[in-house]
Amino acid sequence: MENFVFVGLLSLMDPPKETVPFAVKKCKSAGIKVIMVTGDQPPTAAAIAKQVNIISLKTNEDYKEEGFSAAEALEKAQAIVIHGDMIVKAFEESEEDGAATLLKWVSKPQVVFARTTPAQKLQIVKACQDAGNIVGVTGDGVNDSPAIKQADIGISMGISGSDVSKDAADMVLLNDDFASIVDGVEEGRKIFDNLKKTVVYLLTSNMTEIWPFLGLIALGIPLPLSNIFMLIICVGTDIYPALSLAYEESEFDIMTRKPRKMDEHLVSGKLLCHAYGQMGEIATAAGFFTYYTIMGVYGFPALSLFNMATLTAYNPGDY
Repeated sequence: MENFVFVGLLSLMDPPKETVPFAVKKCKSAGIKVIMVTGDQPPTAAAIAKQVNIISLKTNEDYKEEGFSAAEALEKAQAIVIHGDMIVKAFEESEEDGAATLLKWVSKPQVVFARTTPAQKLQIVKACQDAGNIVGVTGDGVNDSPAIKQADIGISMGISGSDVSKDAADMVLLNDDFASIVDGVEEGRKIFDNLKKTVVYLLTSNMTEIWPFLGLIALGIPLPLSNIFMLIICVGTDIYPALSLAYEESEFDIMTRKPRKMDEHLVSGKLLCHAYGQMGEIATAAGFFTYYTIMGVYGFPALSLFNMATLTAYNPGDY
């Protein structure tokens, strides 16, 4: 380095979007784990991960500076930064050992992968799936396409994304903002929540319609309404209120709930018990209370209604 004149030093910085740190916090509160996979060097990746709240604990690099060996630091740290070369070494002996090591790494609470190749990104996604997780992968380059294709939900960038990544993705972000993914999760939870409310409402009305007929058959209690009137009321009280539930605003705690399990369907045993065993019985009790009250006002005490329908049908002279 001779015969040169130092003119100046220029540094470049590509800061994360302002919405990303808060979006990552919302992911954590919702039980969504965010793993950073990048081609940058580990110090750069760790610094960015700390800025956007992906890493908040001491990393394995911090423990190494305190005197721990690399293996001890990886074992002790709950936040780890993994170099791509470490993945290569893990798979040198056998595929099984490498997969087991990678599975152990992705199971840590806070994980960052740096200097990774497209093949390693694919291995990371498979390891996350082997851990029993539903995996969403974001990316914009051609090298991200295999991982995006392998993921359960592939997400590509609409502005900076390549055509290959868009073709491999299931969803394209029009504004290239990570926070949009969190907004999509919140909207999806709201829709699922509102669908459950609608189903509960519709199933609850079934109980209020069945019990009067059971009372007629078993106890001879006269029906409050004829079949035609009940059908008319059903048309008016089932359709429009059920539609209105679809436009309900989300609950305040919707993004603090843990993700639902894979085997948790829209209509579950818990929902049926809630609709039939709780809400249906409350609504039926309210209906019978109103029925007995009105009949009592018109001179028919509650006890006199029992077997009245039977007497009317078979022996009107008994009145």
